[in-house]
Amino acid sequence: MAQNQFDQVFRLTRAPQCLRMLESGRARLWLSNHFGARALVNQLDMKDVVEINPHPIEDTPSYIAFSKAQELSALRDQFDQALADMKATGEYQAIIDDFFND
Repeated sequence: MAQNQFDQVFRLTRAPQCLRMLESGRARLWLSNHFGARALVNQLDMKDVVEINPHPIEDTPSYIAFSKAQELSALRDQFDQALADMKATGEYQAIIDDFFND
């Protein structure tokens, strides 16, 4: 955008509206959260309309917070270990693939 390489830029706040613009040909590109876009494409049955680029433009980490006041450090550590185990065994990716019917 900084190099003015786009004819038009639409700033929309509703993801379904963005998908409809792609479907109608009014837009050629949509920047979105990967999992949010995949879920909406599946929900609106638009797999034949939209191709999601598997290469992220940026990675935005997500965090889960545990209350210090409730002394949940043991629970936090259990959660971290369980998530690491799920990723190591492929279970985490299998859940994602199953959700998106990949």
